[in-house]
Amino acid sequence: MFLGVLLIFQGCAGEKRKHPLVSLTAKSMPRVCSIAVLPFQNQTKYPAAGLMLYRIFLSEMAGSREFQVIEEGVIRRILLRGKVFPGRSLTPELQSMIYKATHVDALLSGEIVEAVEEKDRVHLAFELKMREAATGRLLWTTYYAREGEDYRKVMHFGEIDTLTGLARQMVMDVLKSWREKGLGGCQ
Repeated sequence: MFLGVLLIFQGCAGEKRKHPLVSLTAKSMPRVCSIAVLPFQNQTKYPAAGLMLYRIFLSEMAGSREFQVIEEGVIRRILLRGKVFPGRSLTPELQSMIYKATHVDALLSGEIVEAVEEKDRVHLAFELKMREAATGRLLWTTYYAREGEDYRKVMHFGEIDTLTGLARQMVMDVLKSWREKGLGGCQ
C-alpha cells in the first residue's frame, strides 16, 4: 500500500508542465502549408546538434502530413547556387532566392542554443522562426527547452537519456503545440 502511494506521488512530482513558448508576431496569419526548412544554426559545443535537429524536423514535419515540406536536397542546391553556406542567418537575398525557386508559403529557420548529453543529464534548447516566404515577415517564433528527465513518468520509466530521443520528442511537442494553436497545416 505504502509503495503504491509512493509510486503515485513520485509520478506526479516528476512530471513537469512545460510547453513550447510560441509567440505570434503577425496580426493576420496567412495560410502556411508549404514550407522550406533551412539548415539550423548551431550555437553549442555539441558538433552535430544543428544537423540532427534539422533532419528530425524535416522528418517529423513530412511524416505528419500537415505540411508540404520541400526536400532537403532542393534547399541545399539553392544554397550552393547562391554560394550560401548552411547555418547562415536568413538574409533578405536568401529568402528571396528560396521563394523564387520554390514558391513556398513559409521559411522555417532554427537555432540550437543549448545541447548537453552527459551520462546523467540530457538537455536541449532551441528557437524557431517561421517567416512568410514572399515578404520575409516574421509570423511566429517558438522557444523550447527541456531536460530528458522532464519526461519521466514513474521512477526512471519514460526518462529520455539521449539527445536524439529528446530532440524527437521535443519536435513532436512543438508540432502538437502549433496544431493546437491553429498554426499552419494544409488541412
